[in-house]
Amino acid sequence: KWDGQNNWGDDEVFLCDLSGVTCDSNFYVTEINLSNRGLKGTIPGELGFLQYLEKIDVSDNQLTGFLPSDLQWAPIQNLDISGNKIRGIIPPKLCLTGINGNGYNGDYNCGHIACPEGTYSPSGRKDLKQKHDCLPCPHNNPEVLGYKACRELGVASGVFGAIVAIVTLSVAITGFVVIRMKRKKNYFKHVHVANELEMQTPINRENWPQEGEIKPSAGAIQEFHSPARQSMRNNPHLYSSTDRYQPIARSEKNENNRSSLAHLKGES
Repeated sequence: KWDGQNNWGDDEVFLCDLSGVTCDSNFYVTEINLSNRGLKGTIPGELGFLQYLEKIDVSDNQLTGFLPSDLQWAPIQNLDISGNKIRGIIPPKLCLTGINGNGYNGDYNCGHIACPEGTYSPSGRKDLKQKHDCLPCPHNNPEVLGYKACRELGVASGVFGAIVAIVTLSVAITGFVVIRMKRKKNYFKHVHVANELEMQTPINRENWPQEGEIKPSAGAIQEFHSPARQSMRNNPHLYSSTDRYQPIARSEKNENNRSSLAHLKGES
């Protein structure tokens, strides 16, 4: 699968005219440059049988699978498989070739082909010219060959966690406000209904005091009809005006009752 225009599906196109293919004057394929084409699939081992192939660049695609060991048979000088999802190890015999300057000063290192799993470099391999070395990635463990960037997953996770927290808090606040508004609406609805019922209910005003009238309490009515008060009303000359208007305690009531009865007996 490709991204962008290509003519690889056209059988009438000559081999050396295919997109990304370069041939020499004898029409032998010397270069295959398919970088950043959105390629998916695996690297075919048959490329190792192109006897004049010197360069392969399939970087920054979505290739998977493993690096074929048959590439050792081609005279490849430059190989770039970085930025893909190729896994496994670099074939040991491929590490003994001169690809990407491997073997310079007797240093045969598979890192010149591609950084092994768990390591990374800006170019995806060990590069003496650019002074790139394959370094361990402290933030994650990339399980692919030719890893280019050590992404700090902690920061990404922290940012993602903060976003989730903000969204959750926003949802909680929105839910709280909606519930409060709903409760407030129901409260005013109940108050309105209660007011409507109160306005529709007839009020019995028979026992209400008239305007300017003070309705006496039950205790005052009972005291008014007591024998002591009746004696005061019947014999006003025996009581001063102050006594007639003062509340009478129970002991005083009994004493007044006895005095009134004795006075009435004396008169009779």
